Amino acid sequence: SSGINAEYGQEKLVNTDYPVMAMALTETWWNSRVEDAQVAFPGYSIFRAGRKGRPGGGCALLVHRSLKVTDKLAWDDDFNNLIAVYIPSCHTILATVYRTSEYQYLLEELLNFIDKHSLDSTTPDLFVMGDLNLSLHPWNQG
Repeated sequence: SSGINAEYGQEKLVNTDYPVMAMALTETWWNSRVEDAQVAFPGYSIFRAGRKGRPGGGCALLVHRSLKVTDKLAWDDDFNNLIAVYIPSCHTILATVYRTSEYQYLLEELLNFIDKHSLDSTTPDLFVMGDLNLSLHPWNQG
């Protein structure tokens, strides 16, 4: 089976001696039947987006609870998923994306979210992680 499940063992992903501030997960396969409590990571808040109406895909951000998140964007359709959060203490947007190889748009929602948090004329730091299926891009092989 694909995806991340509760049986995998969160201790393999989280080292409590040196906590990671945030983690991005893609291809989670978590749908609306999977409760947050089933995939909880101790010490982290979970923000997620899953595919509607079909299996696969999905993405999540795990943010250390010491960081306050004041705004989030969760967007998904039958093909793509995006989750983004704004952390004001470090003026940072974290985003993770699952972009299927079957569909070619997605970034407009993320750009609107960035614009919303750039009203003070300074752009927040932005970290975008994920599975963007960039193998579809015609990379120059030379």
